Amino acid sequence: MTSRTSRKFAAFALVLPLFLTACVGGSQKSADGLIVKADDSHVYCKLSVQKSPVVIPSQTVAILAPTDTFVDFETVITASETEVKATLGGSLPKAQLKEAKGREFSVVLADGNPRMLSKLSVQPMGDAEYDITSAIDSTFGIFRLANNCAAGGFKRPNDQVETKPESNMLKALSIAADQLTISTGPKKIFILGNGIQTAGAIEMQAVGSFPKSETTATLLAKRLSASGEIPDLGGAEVYWYGLGQVDGVNQSLSEKSTTSLATFWRQVISLGHGKLMDVCGQCGAGSAHQQAIKVTPVVVPECKTRLYESDGVEFKPDSATFTNMKQALAAAKSISATFKNKGCDEIAVTGYAAAGVDKQTYEKKKKSIDATNKSLTKNRAAAFGRLIREAGFSGPIVSVGGGTCGSEWTPSGKVDQDLQKLCRRVEVTN
Repeated sequence: MTSRTSRKFAAFALVLPLFLTACVGGSQKSADGLIVKADDSHVYCKLSVQKSPVVIPSQTVAILAPTDTFVDFETVITASETEVKATLGGSLPKAQLKEAKGREFSVVLADGNPRMLSKLSVQPMGDAEYDITSAIDSTFGIFRLANNCAAGGFKRPNDQVETKPESNMLKALSIAADQLTISTGPKKIFILGNGIQTAGAIEMQAVGSFPKSETTATLLAKRLSASGEIPDLGGAEVYWYGLGQVDGVNQSLSEKSTTSLATFWRQVISLGHGKLMDVCGQCGAGSAHQQAIKVTPVVVPECKTRLYESDGVEFKPDSATFTNMKQALAAAKSISATFKNKGCDEIAVTGYAAAGVDKQTYEKKKKSIDATNKSLTKNRAAAFGRLIREAGFSGPIVSVGGGTCGSEWTPSGKVDQDLQKLCRRVEVTN
């Protein structure tokens, strides 16, 4: 038995007795290389819902989205399991172990048809240390088992958690919220997935549906809230593992798209009265399991260009007035046509300006110069944005003041006129 197999066997040793009966007959090798005995009358993947105790000190829900555009889900579980188990009492000192009694743990699958897979609570047979730690371990055991049965090595014909293609995180959040019933005590949600929703209230693979900027991410979240699609999380603390992380083969995202996606979910959780406590954006590694849930990749077109004075975007000194309106409009028409042809349906125009003085003088007057340039460059960006609108672009246009360029000096700190020309520009992105 390999060391990897030994580790996996140990991870399930305390879990399997709760869900399995004695096995007889032949044996088979799972996709993870684990040798297990089975026959047609015995199952490994029968996850259960346990009757809740009278007193529930805390409630924890784990939302799993093991999609094929994500990474090896086992690595994400490994990254999160210490924190998840701690909510069940896994880190309590011996003298406080009794405080773990009654802590509840639910697992929700965020596929195309989200549902709760299992709910257990820490209900030890006695008050001995072994009884309580065993109850904690067995309750926590559904964390890995649920993934392996839905999208991992335990999934096999006639013994698996059936999955439906695509991922619906909003509905999964709603199901998670329904499990948080206590009025006092900690309520926590752990989300494992990249946050790309391809089914339900928002299908991010559809044209124009992916939040490609922080502005549109916020607007999208507010629209969903207004239509009643965001569940009330009741003040629950939310911890997200892998938000924005993709495999890079089936799915790629630019840094801007990743940031916008994170902004969208931050807004959703906030509008749902939850508290996003922590995000680990790069918690996993490797390729998704061959049994991972199939989802439609999202295509996010990228458009980006820089325009300088030589491209016709030249302003009069200390002004947002173009020196040659005809040339500026021609540049705006070119941008509008290029963005529309590439499917980039929103634009951000960012302006930059030179300090106009040597580096030593700039550092002495930095606050004043930066404030002036911040206002000036935003006005210039807005002026060019209006020309793009006039040129026929109908999507959202955002104007940003990039301020002082900060790269117009020679190594000795003297002004370089060629570098100053490169500073005086607008950048147009989607």
